[in-house]
Amino acid sequence: SYNILNYYGYAEKIMRVLEKDIFPFLGHRPIAQITPPELLECLKKIVERKAYDIAGRARQTCAMIFGSGPVNFMKLMGPDPKVLNLK
Repeated sequence: SYNILNYYGYAEKIMRVLEKDIFPFLGHRPIAQITPPELLECLKKIVERKAYDIAGRARQTCAMIFGSGPVNFMKLMGPDPKVLNLK
């Protein structure tokens, strides 16, 4: 059954990842100006911390955000999480 509290918990997790790992590097710029290599660098910084689960979650979230834009980021970065060397 659907529980609205589950949705808010999920939303909080997503926002935490964005606020900690994506916004500090890219959040000050319009989304249309962000390039795939810049996004990939943000994701690699998460992997360098060995936070593989968070890197995967950030990648998924960014795919949802950027995937519907004029440039399909995930197509350019490749569909495979191995691009980030996730373990």
